[in-house]
Amino acid sequence: MAKEKDNYLENEEDSRRTLRIILTIWWTMILGGERMKWVLVILSGFFIFGYSEARGEDWKLFSRSEGSSFFFDAEGVSSRSENLYRVWVKVEISEKDRSAWVQKGGQKYLDLSYIKSLMEIDCKDKTERSLSLELFSEQKTLDSFKSEDPQWNPISPGSSWNNLHKAVCEQRSTL
Repeated sequence: MAKEKDNYLENEEDSRRTLRIILTIWWTMILGGERMKWVLVILSGFFIFGYSEARGEDWKLFSRSEGSSFFFDAEGVSSRSENLYRVWVKVEISEKDRSAWVQKGGQKYLDLSYIKSLMEIDCKDKTERSLSLELFSEQKTLDSFKSEDPQWNPISPGSSWNNLHKAVCEQRSTL
């Protein structure tokens, strides 16, 4: 069991790079959107968040980077087709990553505790994409975003997303 966890924690530097890419994409969406669009996105986030909390969650660690920890909801993995799965990812934010959010987005992120993102993983093509992003303090939702047309990204060997790909796709192939 300990060796399995170690396999998911192989590359901390890549995990930080991946987190920075996700944050950059979502900041681009935040700064370029129209107000009404974001109202709809936030309302959608409340609906999605409410659903995920109601069904229960089973967070499994798949990567770490300088204090931030990456988990996926093993209980909530759902099949979209034979090789396509949706999975919630949760990132518990380190102090360093929180500081970066405050620098980019302002004081409202001072209490940022964790981020949740609804991801799709294509096991056959070994690609991933983020469908939504939610930012939380311990007490409340700080922000919520949904991508209109998310792009598929290749999963690099040795990356944190490769760890997620292995966990989701291997878990599903044994069922």
